[in-house]
Amino acid sequence: MIKKYNNVIFFLSEPSETEISEVSTECKIPEALLITSLEQNNLARIHFNDMTSVHFGIPHLSRENNGKRVRIVPCGVFVSDTWITVVVSKRYKAIEEVVSIVGSEPEDLYGILLRILFTVAMLYIDQLEVIDNETEKLEKGLKKRVNNKEIFQLMDYQRSLTAISTSLKGIERIMKKITDNKERFQNLELLDDTNVAVLQAGGMAEIFSADLDALMDAFGSILSNNVNQIMKILTSLTLIVAIPTMIAGLYGMNLQLPLADQPQAFWIISGTAFLLAGVIGMVFHWRKML
Repeated sequence: MIKKYNNVIFFLSEPSETEISEVSTECKIPEALLITSLEQNNLARIHFNDMTSVHFGIPHLSRENNGKRVRIVPCGVFVSDTWITVVVSKRYKAIEEVVSIVGSEPEDLYGILLRILFTVAMLYIDQLEVIDNETEKLEKGLKKRVNNKEIFQLMDYQRSLTAISTSLKGIERIMKKITDNKERFQNLELLDDTNVAVLQAGGMAEIFSADLDALMDAFGSILSNNVNQIMKILTSLTLIVAIPTMIAGLYGMNLQLPLADQPQAFWIISGTAFLLAGVIGMVFHWRKML
């Protein structure tokens, strides 16, 4: 889909080959460069030439198999002296709104670029806050009962934070290069605000990632400890049950054994076996092994 604003801003979302070719011809952008900006593994970077090209990622919350995971959607922005072109591989309402707002109130083209980067940084912050809130909910549930579904969701959030951190580091490099070439940008206040937003998002991603890693390690230790406790209890019960079983096995042999001729032999032997099992059970309980 192609949208134009004042013949200055060209916005493409989920573009077809025909639309890419049309914008390439009109804006004199190499078609291969437009296609590259939509590749999933495209590296975040900025190049200042006759036409400035910027490549970065936008966070997108996807729901797969009843889970939630943040994926990075590739985006490209191309700025010349007379126009700016924004290319996104998916329809993204927030970016489209920013483009439409600045398109209705034209300003310097590099200012539009900064507004887009600022909006992207705020989108990252919003997604990080969502992940943090969801993680707290999962943590409270896991304190009551460890469930595989919650563990898998935490793993999805962990992978999401890794993707977000990697993408934000790329945007930080872009902002550093923009700061080194700030003579192209008129709105220095917006440049500072964008820098702050990107650094804040990067800092949040690092903190949340470290917290989630610690949380995963903690629950891993809890699961391991629970298994050890269960194995200890089962081992203790096996030893307790082994005593009546052993005595019953001895008196099951076809041999002359003590009390074999006594009419109350069954009750005496059974009582002795269960008494010994009870004593050992009390010892295990006293030693906190049961």
